[in-house]
Amino acid sequence: EDKNAHTFTVPVTTGKNMGVSFLKFMVHNGSSYKEKTVKVIIDDPKAVNALAGLSANLLQYPDGYVYNAPVKKYTTTALTDGDLLKEACGMVENPSKHERDFW
Repeated sequence: EDKNAHTFTVPVTTGKNMGVSFLKFMVHNGSSYKEKTVKVIIDDPKAVNALAGLSANLLQYPDGYVYNAPVKKYTTTALTDGDLLKEACGMVENPSKHERDFW
């Protein structure tokens, strides 16, 4: 419990390897209480990356995703290497201009 930050940490141990689950918390203060359901993502940092070593195709439609639109194709292993901090789309020359221009 961190009273200054008004937070507390609850360690969770689960038998499920990966996925999403929900936990319900109830905090009592005398006769009153607050109840909150939170989503918990269960992951195993030791799990084997099934995508490691594979290439991913990134398709950019510079004019938007419309019929007969030109497309630029990039191939990268950075999207499958498991590194969530490293920039994975550095090879893209121009930023997105449309809502659905990357696939």
